[in-house]
Amino acid sequence: MAGVLNGFAVIFVLVGVGYLAARFRLLGEHGVDVLARVVYYVATPALLFEMLAKTPTAKVFSSEILVAGAAVLVVGATSFAAARWLWGRDLQSSVLGMLAASYSNSTNLGIPIATFILGGQQYVTPLVLFQMVVYQPFAIMLLGLGQPPEDGSPQGGRRLADALRGFANPMLVGGVLGVAASATGWARPAFLDSSLAMIGAMTVPSALLVFGMSFVAGSSFDREEASKLELWLVVVLKSAVYPLVAYLLARFAFGLDAPAVLAATVLAALPTANMVYVLAVRYQRCKSLARDASLITTLLSIPVVFAVVWLLGG
Repeated sequence: MAGVLNGFAVIFVLVGVGYLAARFRLLGEHGVDVLARVVYYVATPALLFEMLAKTPTAKVFSSEILVAGAAVLVVGATSFAAARWLWGRDLQSSVLGMLAASYSNSTNLGIPIATFILGGQQYVTPLVLFQMVVYQPFAIMLLGLGQPPEDGSPQGGRRLADALRGFANPMLVGGVLGVAASATGWARPAFLDSSLAMIGAMTVPSALLVFGMSFVAGSSFDREEASKLELWLVVVLKSAVYPLVAYLLARFAFGLDAPAVLAATVLAALPTANMVYVLAVRYQRCKSLARDASLITTLLSIPVVFAVVWLLGG
């Protein structure tokens, strides 16, 4: 359990450093936006490539990844429908609300939790793969579809161009190239692997710094404030409904063994990933929702994870 508490402590330290950096304007007026772009365009694609290039392609088709994907889609679809038709949000805002309710912090918290509670990092791999290879690129494609044309032309005449722009996002490119490298067994030069590993290692700490910087008034502008009801629906979906759905699917729909059921439920209880806020900054939507959901679900995930382990793990 000490490893899990250490994982939470690392998060709060880096968030605090980001807050102080913004509070004393160490990175200038636009520091949060620039750092968020570094995470989006540079660091995360490199991390995706490195992770997938070293992962056997057979892991992509395991039953565990089907459980992770089904649970994410159930919760994400519920959040998207509520945002789109209950609160009348536009496409981009609905997608970001969907991510806030269903996109988990599977790296910074998922890896230590898998190591120290579940007994091995292999338990978190299916969730990481599904989120980074399938879910995140698909969500970014939808965000791209909702982006107004840069030349000001009518939206209706740019559907094909918008769709192509959505598929060309850096996350998807990094993921596809990583899978291709794994499938072909490409022996990469050592210097290339080392370079990409160093760049990819920037992803988690940089995203946490961006998250901490968001708490300084004036560090970013939110064009669309979420209602308290919308925020709490996202929190309930992420902290309670998502773990329950993952448990039911793992145990009854897919018939996994006890350790796999525990792993699926514990990992579903992870908080909203800080990458959601990075995307909110990138698309200038729902920044307050992404920020507050990440903070609240991080605090709630501590008792929820321990409760799941106590109930299912003995």
